[in-house]
Amino acid sequence: MLAFGIIPRLAVAAVWVVFLLQQLFGESVGPAIGIDYWIANTVVPMHHVPKILTGAEFTAVPLLILTALAAALAGAGLAAFRRRDLT
Repeated sequence: MLAFGIIPRLAVAAVWVVFLLQQLFGESVGPAIGIDYWIANTVVPMHHVPKILTGAEFTAVPLLILTALAAALAGAGLAAFRRRDLT
């Protein structure tokens, strides 16, 4: 939403670039090309979600932080979208 609010014509390309960089540094391609795991742990948002299916303890703090970050980015995108002249 932030990309669409700021750069509407390049929003799709920006989202694909973010997705591909996340995949590059994430678990899929990163270890195969020798990128350290701590980089993937800081870049990929899903690394912060509690892994309760594997027996880890549930903590709500990472989920609250990710929700707040998503709300902040969506709010910034809506604010940027409102600023555009659509008439």
